Amino acid sequence: MPSVANHPFDAYHGREPYIFVSYSHKDGTEVFSEISRLNQHGYRIWYDEGIDPGNEWTEEIARALEGAAYFMVFISEDSVRSTNVRNEINFALNRGKPFLAIHLADIKLPSGLELRMADIQAIYRWQISDDQYYRKLERALLPTTKRGDTGEAEPASPKPAPIPASSGTRWWIGAGIAFLVLGMLGYYFGVVLPAERKSAEIAEQKTVSPAQQTTTQAKSDQENAPSGNVAPTPAPPTPATPPPPVVTPAPASGTAAGQSWTNSLGVSFVPAGTDGVLFSIWDVRVKDYAVFVKETGQAWPKTDFTQTDNDPAIDVSWDDANAFCAWLTKKEQAEGKLASNQEYRLPTDAEWSKAVGLNEVSGGTPEQESGKVQGVYPWGTEWPPPKGAGNYSESLTHDGYSYTSPVGSFAANPYGLYDMGGNVWQWCEDAYDNLPGYRVLRGAAWDMAAFERLLSSYRSNCDQGNRRGDNGFRLVMATSPTQP
Repeated sequence: MPSVANHPFDAYHGREPYIFVSYSHKDGTEVFSEISRLNQHGYRIWYDEGIDPGNEWTEEIARALEGAAYFMVFISEDSVRSTNVRNEINFALNRGKPFLAIHLADIKLPSGLELRMADIQAIYRWQISDDQYYRKLERALLPTTKRGDTGEAEPASPKPAPIPASSGTRWWIGAGIAFLVLGMLGYYFGVVLPAERKSAEIAEQKTVSPAQQTTTQAKSDQENAPSGNVAPTPAPPTPATPPPPVVTPAPASGTAAGQSWTNSLGVSFVPAGTDGVLFSIWDVRVKDYAVFVKETGQAWPKTDFTQTDNDPAIDVSWDDANAFCAWLTKKEQAEGKLASNQEYRLPTDAEWSKAVGLNEVSGGTPEQESGKVQGVYPWGTEWPPPKGAGNYSESLTHDGYSYTSPVGSFAANPYGLYDMGGNVWQWCEDAYDNLPGYRVLRGAAWDMAAFERLLSSYRSNCDQGNRRGDNGFRLVMATSPTQP
């Protein structure tokens, strides 16, 4: 077992979100190398700093687990035999912690552990290159567990010493906390919430309801769909069947924000909160992308599972999606369906936020904005997501789909947009942060379960050249002002 002197850095102790690392001490050399890299890249890491694995389960570890924002376990022959590691895994799962298992070797999990970890996100370190591993790891971890972008190491806060307290003291402390919580709740329900509702009423008086502008294709699936934050009805989802393409001219320059229309691929576009920009009501479908591949010879990997023509196109990189936009723009401009000042492109991060119903005003980078708006999801505010909320991990919603689902299978949002949550991650135009080549992804996907990742405000990121089975894209048609 590695000695205390071998520990590469001080474990994090503080109130900011951090990662709890579970491992066998026999894997210390390899694990310390991995977590040292994460620490150098700004992640807050808590690990046990040499507690003997033969010791009893300690209050210190329990407190660290309870306070962690993310749980990471390194799987090996030794770790799955460790009672402490298995206890930590069970504790994290029981508390619903966001969870990542890193498999250091090709091993067979014990049956009980395999059952408990069946739906857990995993990275198989032993079978992929370092480059692939680090990209997957960066994408999997919560941005909130990372320190600021100054590049400076965050000093560890001193471990708090236990404060002895009599039963009377503990009673007064508990009572004080209770009064404080009641006061905060009273302020929220008595002041903040009424103000927010009033603002929403004013906004509704100034703006025509986006749901009224939805195209004929979307209406058939929305007649009985709830609006706002009301959960969708629990009836089994019925996939929308797109009608034959009806090509209409693009809206005239300057009027795109107030009209809806249908393009040459039979995809409808509607206003979604940004002037001069129309959003496609659903993701680019398999059959749409197949036309592009046929006409251009674009490479497109075969998927690992069966899809229908109306499922979203996957295994599409950010570069691929931009090539599709350029191809369709050139094609429809040549056919007279788009004006010279109109183009297809990916939505910006800010445009996507407006389309999902957020009103973010701080103006930070996507990384800085990620997860800032808590408790708001594409379907509303309740957790877990109700049945019919969207295509997420089967462990959450029992939505009837193991992988992707046909577009339009779930209720549209108030703008008439489908799958703004779930099914596939959607590429956005923006860079995620200062990391070269990494782009923003929004909306979560069919394999996501962690509540942080399902937030409307959550941003994931991925190398712009990567193709994945849970990444797709949605188009916008943008009209720029004409030059005098």
